[in-house]
Parts: sequence; structure tokens; C-alpha cells
Amino acid sequence: MRIEDQEGNLCPTVGNLARFQVSEAGQNTTVVTGKTATVEACHADYREAFNGLALLVVRARAYGTGAIRVAASADGLVAVHLELSAQVVEPDPLYDVK
Repeated sequence: MRIEDQEGNLCPTVGNLARFQVSEAGQNTTVVTGKTATVEACHADYREAFNGLALLVVRARAYGTGAIRVAASADGLVAVHLELSAQVVEPDPLYDVK
């Protein structure tokens, strides 16, 4: 999440609480901001933005295919929605470790 003003400029002093929802074929892996001095759990679905930024890491559920829907919101800001597509891929034999 990149918190911007109405003109698209990054707001580096903003620290709103960012909330994320991941549904359907996906799941939240972690939320990070680069702020090392925090007691917030990285496996939660929220994190206080740091320097106007927050990063959500998403993965497909085991053998999940289909739409991954992500919603991001923060108090006082416009919520955003994103749809990703998950598909099963065959492992590359080059990386087959035994």
C-alpha cells in the first residue's frame, strides 16, 4: 500500500493503520512496513504504515486456482480492491531437489 495525496504524491509522514483482506484462492502470508521497532505481529491482517508504505505478501492456497481478491483500507483513505489470478504450475525439473 502506498499512501498518496490527491495528486499522486507519496505521503511519507502518514502512519495510518492499514487493513488488508484476502479472500477466495489466496491467503495473507505477512504484512510488513520496514519499521523495525514494532511489536505488531507480521502475520496479522493489519499494520501501521511507515513512511506512507505497507507491504502485503499474498500466496495461493495449497493447490488453489482462481481469483485472489485483495482489499486494502485505512481510516480516512479511499479503500482499494485488486484481483489476482492463481493457477497451478508444474515444478521445473531444474530445481527438483532430492
